[in-house]
Amino acid sequence: MPDVRLVVIAVLFLVGSEASNNQDFRTILFGHGHVGYRVMETVEPIRNKRDTTTANTTENNIFECYQFTWPGVTENNTVPDCARIRKFVPCFTPFVFTNDTSSPEPDPAIVKDYCDTRGCKVTCPKTSANSCIRYTYYSAGRAVNVTYFCGAVQDKTNDIPLKNGGFTDTLSGGLILGVKYCQGDLCNAASSVHVSLSFLFTLIAFLVFLC
Repeated sequence: MPDVRLVVIAVLFLVGSEASNNQDFRTILFGHGHVGYRVMETVEPIRNKRDTTTANTTENNIFECYQFTWPGVTENNTVPDCARIRKFVPCFTPFVFTNDTSSPEPDPAIVKDYCDTRGCKVTCPKTSANSCIRYTYYSAGRAVNVTYFCGAVQDKTNDIPLKNGGFTDTLSGGLILGVKYCQGDLCNAASSVHVSLSFLFTLIAFLVFLC
C-alpha cells in the first residue's frame, strides 16, 4: 500500500474582487523573436513599490521568486479576472499573455528582463519560511495554466515543512496538476516537475485567502 501523505500549500494571492472586470489595468507590450508578450497589471491599487535604495540586506531579501499568472490561451482575448480561474487555483497579478500558439507559455526570465526596465513587478521576496512555487495545469502534455508565487509547503502527515521537490496529481477530465517548490533564487522558472518515487502525494490545497 502506498504511503499517502497530506500536503498543504499556504499561499497569499489576489482573490477575484481585486482583479475583477471593474478593475483598470495598465498594459505593457513587447516582443521577443516571433513571440509577442502582453503584461497586464492593476492600476489601483498598484503593488507598493519597495525602496531599493535602502540598505536592507537581511537574509529574507536575498532571494526572489517569480510571481505572476499565465491564465492560458483561452483567456487571451478577455479582461483578466481571477474569479474566472479554476476554483482554488492560486492567482496573482500581473497577468502575462503571449500570442504564440505553438508554445504559448511565457518565459519568466524574458518577462522579468522587460519588467525590470518598464516598471512592472513579476517577483516576490522569498523568506526563509517560504519556497518558490510553480503551480501548473497540464492537458495532453502541454501547460494550460501556470501561476508562479511565494508560498509555504507543509507535509501535514508528519508535520514537517517541505522545501525542495514536487509532485503531480491526476484530475478529472484528463488534467494533470504539477507542483514544483524550491529554494534557489528565481528557481520556480523551470517547467519540469520532480516527482518523488518513494511515496504518493495526495494533494489537498488549503489556500489562505488574505487581501
